[in-house]
Amino acid sequence: MRLARTPLLDASNSVIGLLVSGQDITAQKISGDTLAAWQQGLAALSDAEIALNEAGDEAETFDRLLFWANKIASTQHAGVWQIAPERSAAILKIGSGKLELLEGVRLRTGEDLPWRVWKINRAVTVNNYASWTERESWAHQLNFSAAIGLPLKNKNQVAYVLTLFHDSPGMEFRDEQVHLLGLLAQAAASRLLAQESINNLSKDLEERGQSLGKLKYRLGLEHAMAIIATHFIILDTEKIDEGIYHSLQTIARFAEIERSYVRLFPRPGYASTDAPAWYNNGNNIADEWPTDFSSEQFRWFMGKLNQSEVIHIPRLKDMPVDEELAIAYLQSHEVKSFTAIPLVSNRSVIGYLGLEALQAEVEWSQEVLAILKVSADMFVNLLERKWSAKGAKEAQDRTSRQMLSLEQRNRENIVISEMSDLLQACRTADEAYPIIMRYMPRLIPVGSGGLYMIHDAKDPAEKVAAWGESPPSPAEHEMAMNECWGVRRGRLYNVQEPGVEPLCGHIKDPLKSGYMCVPMIAQGVAAGVLHLRLDPDRLNAGHFDEEQQRLAIKAAEYISITLTNLKLRDELRAQAIRDPLTGLFNRRYMEETLDREIRRAGRHNTTVGVIMFDIDHMKPINDTYGHDAGDIVLKALGRELLRMFRGEDVACRYGGDEFTIVLPEASLADAWRRAEQIREAVKRLNLEYDGQNIGTLTLSIGVAAYPDHGLNAEKVLLASDAASYASKSEGGDRIMVGNTGEA
Repeated sequence: MRLARTPLLDASNSVIGLLVSGQDITAQKISGDTLAAWQQGLAALSDAEIALNEAGDEAETFDRLLFWANKIASTQHAGVWQIAPERSAAILKIGSGKLELLEGVRLRTGEDLPWRVWKINRAVTVNNYASWTERESWAHQLNFSAAIGLPLKNKNQVAYVLTLFHDSPGMEFRDEQVHLLGLLAQAAASRLLAQESINNLSKDLEERGQSLGKLKYRLGLEHAMAIIATHFIILDTEKIDEGIYHSLQTIARFAEIERSYVRLFPRPGYASTDAPAWYNNGNNIADEWPTDFSSEQFRWFMGKLNQSEVIHIPRLKDMPVDEELAIAYLQSHEVKSFTAIPLVSNRSVIGYLGLEALQAEVEWSQEVLAILKVSADMFVNLLERKWSAKGAKEAQDRTSRQMLSLEQRNRENIVISEMSDLLQACRTADEAYPIIMRYMPRLIPVGSGGLYMIHDAKDPAEKVAAWGESPPSPAEHEMAMNECWGVRRGRLYNVQEPGVEPLCGHIKDPLKSGYMCVPMIAQGVAAGVLHLRLDPDRLNAGHFDEEQQRLAIKAAEYISITLTNLKLRDELRAQAIRDPLTGLFNRRYMEETLDREIRRAGRHNTTVGVIMFDIDHMKPINDTYGHDAGDIVLKALGRELLRMFRGEDVACRYGGDEFTIVLPEASLADAWRRAEQIREAVKRLNLEYDGQNIGTLTLSIGVAAYPDHGLNAEKVLLASDAASYASKSEGGDRIMVGNTGEA
């Protein structure tokens, strides 16, 4: 009781009496205690969210979740259950208190609190748990009096359930604890989803790293082949043996194997026991390999080589099981991987290029084998120069052509590498498009083209870049994916004669020359289309040859990977700063923005307005209609805020049904006017749930501004928050200004 004493005075200012009055402040004290409990809970929730975001993996996330859940709920008995409907089981992943010794326990479908939460897809509170009919036998001996279960969702599916228990009679879970625990469960679920995305991204990056490693390996071999080809071209006939020896060394080094050699079969002019051979370490291997190639141990190899087949055995277990002699021979020479490439001259197999890995198993792609096949051909050419001076010039021309082809491939790789490096450094897709427009004409300089990208699976692909003298016209700005033959077939579609062959539906203008469409696939999903067309005015326009088609496919792969990565990066950033329910910014982003805007306002001597409010009577809406109705209210309010505010304003969901708007360069009066607009606009909303009108929404709003209510973000937020609580205590549906004395 608060007493007030007032003296009573007569006309001459003499005291003639005393007026005593009293005020009951019990309700005010209880409200203050509740507010303090809320503030402590919100502070703990904030610390918990920070701790969860700093968790390194799933196990650490669960540990921190249990710690903070116990702290908020004032208990020590908690557990996280993994829901596995496909196995009809709920498994206790981790527990604390009495549940710690029960880790690994399994509940069948429908048993106890975890399955109840999974079934209704929302939190369940049981404050009379001891007499709850759905309680199972595992919990009887633990003597719990109250329980709560909260869902941890992954893409709106309950993946885990957080359970907490009181074991003291009379203990219950209070409403504010239930609310805070629900927010904590949402934060934990978001963190688990983020960790899953990061793990998937890491795996994707690892796979791409492996692809780049294979590409580097192949480019190294191509470089080695170019070196060998150059060396062979200028090699004198007298130095052919020495040239073969050095070339085999180069192949062994770049192919990262221990043994490479050229072995010829007996031929006219040579004794059957004296077939020539060259070895990368210079040793004579005549004693190591069989001289009688018709022997049983070499029968399988000869059968393949005589058919001009490349033999590639990454593992000895890949050999036919009935070729025991061949397997035993390789094992006796400690060979782990064996490759033999036939040397063919005048349609006859004259020997083979042998490659052996002795330290580790090696598996080569068809591209690498094709490069090695080129090296085998070069050896044949060199040997033909030795055997026949008449064929020297012809062999030299063939090698020169191969060299030019390799040099052309190298130039193409340089262009692709430059484009790839620039694309990898891009921060947004808009930065990438001009790079693509610059490099595609250099890569395939025979025509024009356009790049179509899918921004949303429900929408047509949009032309984002075009180049050349005859690019796609404005009428071809969009492309429905089912209009393109390349997308339908899942591979490159090349049209050589537009007047004869079927044309894609997205071709609107008549074409006089050929074109091709290359579908861009990333992670198994269509990302867009690379469209290339020959310029009609070019002499001998003809059609795209196989090399140009190969380059187009290669370029499409690079572009699709880069643009998909940029899109994924943008999506991850949006997830990090947006509230998934309302589409508004989250609390962390708002606080960072407010701090930045206040520092900027301090430098430029301007103001920053802040509006904080919560929805009046939100709990009755949830209790009457359910939490789905509450979500409808929150979503509608989010849409209204996004509609009303400027692009530079920052509207955020502060937590639960509390919202905050940061207004850069807005005075206190400006903030008041904007707050009044919000209040009136929200009252005009007509929301329904399941055919029932939810009723008129009102807001309790508090406004404050920098520098009127403080010189930092924390003080301005506290002032606006206090004003919002004051508005709530006055009955809501009103605006109050923060107390400048609190600043």
